[in-house]
Amino acid sequence: MRRGFTLIELTVVLVVIGLVVGAVVVGRDLLRGARLRAQVSQLEQFDGALGAFRAKYGSLPGDLRADHAAALGFVARSGAPGHGDGNGLLDACEPWDLFSGDVPLGCEIALFWADLADAGLIPGAFPAAEDDYINVAGIEDSFGYFPKAAIADDWGGVIAPVRCVSSGHSYRLMRVLAFSGGSASLGRALYVRDAHWLDSKIDDGRPRTGRMQERSVSYSSDGYFCSTSPTVSCVAGNDYNLAAPPLPGACSPQIRMGGM
Repeated sequence: MRRGFTLIELTVVLVVIGLVVGAVVVGRDLLRGARLRAQVSQLEQFDGALGAFRAKYGSLPGDLRADHAAALGFVARSGAPGHGDGNGLLDACEPWDLFSGDVPLGCEIALFWADLADAGLIPGAFPAAEDDYINVAGIEDSFGYFPKAAIADDWGGVIAPVRCVSSGHSYRLMRVLAFSGGSASLGRALYVRDAHWLDSKIDDGRPRTGRMQERSVSYSSDGYFCSTSPTVSCVAGNDYNLAAPPLPGACSPQIRMGGM
């Protein structure tokens, strides 16, 4: 005769299952918390490196004048507008034009990280960086131009410098899915809860105000990636949409560079 489980045995099994599930959830939350704290530290490191570069070279990284870059052994640039012209701004490869289709991912924008790395101020290297538009077929290729965001897990987010007319220079957390010769496929990067946590730690916890703001990945008269019309999946009214489904591609915030 086959003997079934007793009530006590079933209870023990359910308790064990509960403990295992709980341990998995706790471990996942601990890992997420560690990544979020690492993201804060990474942004602080970048701000420190930016300040040190400006103090040493009298220029923004990426915007370093072509003759200075050549003399100091940095990546070569032509010196034309947007190509290491030393005007104090991070520019695209061409003068920005709302109707031109020129997306500012390349030239000084890409040279920004290469200059910081070549100066020994941030870890890693960006061997793909050159005085031209970036050319990537997917997420992995984008790491040749931009640092991987510390908060990234399975979505491969990067941190790209951007410039808006109204708010100046910022770090933008996003996914570069494909980009070639001025044509881009870009994606959002963060879970809503992670964007909210990060905003609460480094700013005011609100997506439309302060140093960290949620912006559209499209363009407006303020510049590319600068539209103040964020997606509903990330923002509800003036707050983060914490009731939205937990999707990794919900938010793509901008964080204003320190001292800029």
